[in-house]
Amino acid sequence: MSTERVKDLVVRWGEYEDVTRASMILEWDQETYLPQGGAEARSTHISALAGIAHEKLASRNFGAALKSAEKRKGLTPKERAMIREARREHLRAVRIPEALVREIAKAESRGLMAWRKAYSTNNWRIFAGNLAEIVRLKKRVADCVGYKGVAYDAHLDVFEPGATVQQLDPLLEGIKEATPPLVRRIARSKRKAPKVFRGRFAHAKQLEFGRKVVEEMGFDFTKGRIDLTTHPFCTSFDPGDVRLTTRVVEDDPRVCLFGLIHEAGHGLYEQGIDRAIVRTPVGHPVSLGIHESQSRMWENVVGRSREFWSHYLPEIKKTFPDELRGAKLDDFYFAVNEVTPSFVRTEADEVTYNLHVVLRYEIEKDLFAGKIKTSELPAIWNAKMKQLLGIVPKTHSEGVLQDIHWSMGLFGYFPTYFLGNLYGAQLWETAQKDIPRLTARIGKGQLLPLRDWLRKHVHAPGRTYPANELLRRATGETLSSQPFLRYVESKFGELYAL
Repeated sequence: MSTERVKDLVVRWGEYEDVTRASMILEWDQETYLPQGGAEARSTHISALAGIAHEKLASRNFGAALKSAEKRKGLTPKERAMIREARREHLRAVRIPEALVREIAKAESRGLMAWRKAYSTNNWRIFAGNLAEIVRLKKRVADCVGYKGVAYDAHLDVFEPGATVQQLDPLLEGIKEATPPLVRRIARSKRKAPKVFRGRFAHAKQLEFGRKVVEEMGFDFTKGRIDLTTHPFCTSFDPGDVRLTTRVVEDDPRVCLFGLIHEAGHGLYEQGIDRAIVRTPVGHPVSLGIHESQSRMWENVVGRSREFWSHYLPEIKKTFPDELRGAKLDDFYFAVNEVTPSFVRTEADEVTYNLHVVLRYEIEKDLFAGKIKTSELPAIWNAKMKQLLGIVPKTHSEGVLQDIHWSMGLFGYFPTYFLGNLYGAQLWETAQKDIPRLTARIGKGQLLPLRDWLRKHVHAPGRTYPANELLRRATGETLSSQPFLRYVESKFGELYAL
């Protein structure tokens, strides 16, 4: 792909990106293998690289290259997209002082290590002070970059460009209205999920089976790997180096398997970006909502489908012949789709999951509006859990401390999970129309047709199109909650005989 008319801009962007990717490698190590004693030094390393990256992006030379590119005539649509994305990132960078960038990077690195200790010991106080400092710094960022609506919009925009509270509130309220009645109908159903998972499922065998599934989804292990962590994630340093992580619970293989399928959905997106646009301003996933659509679709719509398990149940029984002896397809399918209010978001079922997101979204909005303080979060969290899901966590580790996101300053991230469910359901409806006998193929273990469709319509373009345009090009429609609501009503209405 020729980028001659924007060559200087692309070169300078590549230099900025090289520094950010190097920092991401340190962050990956921090979340997987870094010993506790290295935490303070690592915060300094990451802070230094964050400052260098910011300096490159906010520099006069970068600004000059951007202005020069904007003046060129005969630009291709892809070159115009590169200018659009570079301008967006540059303008945000020049508004945030480099000293603040370094301060935030150090606070987040320290916060991560404090959170990890607090989570493992169920001690909120260990993390409380770090969180208060991160929130204070993030409020300063919102003031620096500016916003038209509320301060929280400045952080939403990082993860879902263009998203605002005004736009998200109606979508979330609609789901918040529709979900509790469905949960109550399910609770009244006489059909109950059978107990399928009994005994001990060996650690190594869980990882072996998970790797097999992920490979058959199309994840290329010559360009990626799997590691263990406290809170599963996927990170990419390049389409040729994509890292998946998971965690293993020996009495419940669903945690590892569905965690891996979820992260592999992210990984396929990263591996599928067109090589020709890598190290350019459009060589990234377009938004985290679209990113989450990939992981949520693979994990739930595909990975928890009857068709998927009609093929993979015999396979997993070969791996765990004693533990799953006698397990029948209907029982297994029911067990992996059981709906019951739970404390941990990452292990929540498809129906109640969005309520976990609503809880976090409402807390973050109130934090940035100054309506609540970080010191009040444990009590507020528990009250909202009672209100939305009818349960109260017994510990902070299964409550307010369960997510890694706030320790990393990722405010505005959680709504992308909800958006991912909506995007994913809409893309799935279209994929079913476009790919002949899609569900039947999945029932035969043929997962690549879906991977290839997603690569063409979602992965390869990167940020060439904004998220709303990418969705319109792929489905012919703008974002709606209706495909998701149709999906859960149909699937769980049948499962629970509603």
